[in-house]
This record gives sequence, structure tokens and C-alpha cells, in this order.
Amino acid sequence: MRIVTDKRECYKLAEKFYSNENMILGSWKIKNKLNNVFNPEKYAFFVENDDIIPLVIKHNTCYFFGGNMPFNDYNVIVKNQSLINEMFKHLKRNNYNFRLESISNDVFYMLGKENKQFDVPYNQNWVISDIGNFNLESFISNTKRKKRNKIKRAIKLYEHVQIKTVSNEEYTERYMNNILHMKIKAFRLRNKINIWEKHPNLYIDMFAIFFKEYDCINKIISIDNKIVASYNMVISSDEIFLAFSNCYDTSIEYLQFLVYTDLLTTSITYAKFKNNNFLLNAARGNFGYKKRMGFSPTPMYAIINDTTWLKEYNKDLTQQETKNIYLREFGCFL
Repeated sequence: MRIVTDKRECYKLAEKFYSNENMILGSWKIKNKLNNVFNPEKYAFFVENDDIIPLVIKHNTCYFFGGNMPFNDYNVIVKNQSLINEMFKHLKRNNYNFRLESISNDVFYMLGKENKQFDVPYNQNWVISDIGNFNLESFISNTKRKKRNKIKRAIKLYEHVQIKTVSNEEYTERYMNNILHMKIKAFRLRNKINIWEKHPNLYIDMFAIFFKEYDCINKIISIDNKIVASYNMVISSDEIFLAFSNCYDTSIEYLQFLVYTDLLTTSITYAKFKNNNFLLNAARGNFGYKKRMGFSPTPMYAIINDTTWLKEYNKDLTQQETKNIYLREFGCFL
């Protein structure tokens, strides 16, 4: 094992490492932008032959390349047992904290006994694996009556709303900044802080990358010319990624169900038109709607050595549901 600390060499290794990543948020252009904004103090790429674990360091804490920035998701740890455990040995010996979050593959059984304690619960990802073959009508008819009635009431909202698909250019010029302010305001009304309030320039940069590198669908939902909701989907060759989705008027009952009904319908239509088996990726966090609208949870992992981290099961799922998809207990609870 060798540890690469030179920034230029690390960037070359990172570009090679992420260039083969299929997930949109795992791509090199996204990771590169996130890392530039994060501006780490040090680099520590652990390398053995062609295997790389790309870490960066800030305030004595190690993160994946890209740092603790929004959208630094779908990280991968190479399946090299000796490299993994030698890396953790080095980090602990040098008294580094580490927060290796949003890992898409499970390496628990490769962790040495002394490192299994750092395996902690993490927010699941929510997807529909083949959206082109998802039958929305059958899904609605087969759901329980209470949920079915909510979806049907949401569909009736179509009579009262205007849904507009706008081009990337129009979205950038007319809507982007306004909608960011609406997101921030909507969160503040709930005494919460929207992550993009802390990173408004990165928010704009993410759209610039999405619009340049991928197909995008941008929807504006209004009532009487007042924007009440919006969503943006980013599309690669095999993934439809729900990058942003927000409701701005909480007084409108079933509005969130309407948004998800529309994005499902739009995704199904797009996938059938392209005749492709797209993954519809609604990202992490259930927020009370994804599960009820046909999305399924897929495991995500984290390896954490930080006393400020709260070790608890994610509340989007019951403990039994969690065990059903992870098929094991988390190391921190053993």
C-alpha cells in the first residue's frame, strides 16, 4: 500500500477512479466540483495496484473525495480487504476522525474485528428499478384504501394546477434563483435550514453541470400563476435522478402526492419513449412519500469514527424492515 498526498497526483487518480462511475452523482464532474468547493486541507489516497480509496482531510476529519458536501453520494470502497484495514490502521494511528458516508457497497465482512464497530446505520436510497415497466394504475388500485384515496385526491388536483415543462435556458434565466429562495423560505417556516442555503453558489453550479452534461426535465407547478411546487430530473443513459423536488405551499392538501404522481408519469413516459430500462432514483430519505408512492429502499452504508455521530436506526423503516434489506446487524450495535 502507498499513500498519495500530492494534490495533483490525487486529482489525476480521482479522475480515473470516478470516470467509470455510472451513477450521476458518482461522476467525475460532480465529484470534482464538490471537492473544489470543499477545499480540503490535505489529501490521502490509499493505493494498491489499481485499487484506490480516495480520501481528503479537513479539521482532522477524513471524508471521501468531495468532502462533507451535499450530493457527495454513491461512494464506493474497493473490495480489497488488506487495503481497507491498512487504511483504517493508518487513520487511527494518526488520530484522525473519519466520516465515510453514503457508501453504495457493503464491505462490512472485509473489516477487521477492531474496525467493525465503525459500521453505523445510514439513510437508505429510494428507487424504482425499471420505471418503464412500472404500472401506476395497478399500483394505485392495489394500495390500501386510505393511501389510494389520497393519491386519487391528488390526481384531482390536476384540474386546478398548471404544470409547465421549461427548457434548461428558461429555468436558468427565469426560475432558478427564485425557486432557491422559495426552498429556503419553505424550510425556515418549518424552523429548518435547507442545505442549499449554506451553498447557494454550488446549487447554481450543480445545475450548470446537469444542464451541460445530461438531459433534464424541469417542471413548474402553479395555481393562478403562483408557483406552489417544482421538480427537476436529470437523466443519463440508464438513470433518471430526481435532483430537486419541493412544495412551497403547505396549505394545499395532497400537493406532494401530486408532485410524485406527475414525476412518476413523466418518468414512465420518457422510459417507454426511449425504450430503455431506466432506474428512477429519488435519492436518500423517504420524507413520508417515496415509500407510499411505490419506491423501494436500497441499502446505503457509512463507516464513522466521530464521537459527535449519533448511532441510531433510521426512522424511515422499522427495525425489521431494516434487517430485511441489510440482512445483518450494524457493527456499532454488536
